[in-house]
Amino acid sequence: IMELKDKKLDAMIMSPADSTNMVHVAQELMGKKMPVILVDTNLNGKDYSAGYMTNNALAGVKAGEEMVKLLKKSGAKETDELTVRIRLSTQNSSTQMDRLDGLNSFWNEKAPKAWKLNRMLLVDHGDKGIAKSITEKAIKDTKNIRGIIALTNGSTVSSVTAVKDSGRKDIAVVGFDYAKETADMIGSDLKAASIVQNQYKMGFEAVKAAAEMTSGTKPTGQIVDTGVKIIDAENQKEFEASLKK
Repeated sequence: IMELKDKKLDAMIMSPADSTNMVHVAQELMGKKMPVILVDTNLNGKDYSAGYMTNNALAGVKAGEEMVKLLKKSGAKETDELTVRIRLSTQNSSTQMDRLDGLNSFWNEKAPKAWKLNRMLLVDHGDKGIAKSITEKAIKDTKNIRGIIALTNGSTVSSVTAVKDSGRKDIAVVGFDYAKETADMIGSDLKAASIVQNQYKMGFEAVKAAAEMTSGTKPTGQIVDTGVKIIDAENQKEFEASLKK
């Protein structure tokens, strides 16, 4: 807010890195009758005019579904005792916590009972060095590890890198978004899939909403789901071709 005090603003588009720490900023802006439009990540509370992002609880469900699909495709039987680990960057993000809630809900209800989703979260706090080391340690120390579900782009990159470096071809990775490392693993003989968000639509709709609100349109106070696409080895080429259009 201090950095913006001398600038003329009509609206604010925010993509909070922390769903808690940015609440006071949004509250102050809303108190000045300024539209606050959220992109990608929600805030705790209702201090925003509108938001455009993934339905992250549903995305978490899809991540669980993809992991089960990959494991079965790799030959895992429902009676096999195997373990899947969870990677994320922080527990202070509503985005990641919603994904985790969706994942846990799916796993409790639909995953084979012999397949364990380890509830001890692998959290890197945004530190790339920690991200690499905790993933490598999990691969080494987790009994019967056969999968890693990563709930952010950064944790996905560290997960696919660690699995590739380990030489283990029996560990599946399901992550989010589409970094080069993730794309490379999906296109290799390893087992991977990613939940890719519609980031273009998030940004486009947020700018459109900001322009409309500054022209008098009333805020909706609603979060709009911008959807996801699941990318795996079967549709990767088609997806990449669509990016070039």
